[in-house]
Amino acid sequence: MVRDESLFIFNPDSVPTIGWSELARNFDFWLDPRFKATTTEIRDLRIEIAQCGTVSWWSCILDDLGEWDGRPIGWKNTRWTGVLEKRKGQWLIVQMHFSFASD
Repeated sequence: MVRDESLFIFNPDSVPTIGWSELARNFDFWLDPRFKATTTEIRDLRIEIAQCGTVSWWSCILDDLGEWDGRPIGWKNTRWTGVLEKRKGQWLIVQMHFSFASD
């Protein structure tokens, strides 16, 4: 991920994450011993690269599951899309969007 304030994440709730510093505030959650990542599965992955060769985007279905204090948490059948930009020869995530189908 890009580690500057251009990072943008649309979360399934109404509060986006804007910038690396805002994302970093969540690190305490992931590093808390009550949190345990259990399963990550990606399905139906599609990746495209723009003709310019410096921008790419993806879409897939994500299951990202874990436990908090022994209780199951996570996202299942999550639509995950994003944009990558090639900076100084390295592909970096600059934007992500997580959402759930409503039908």
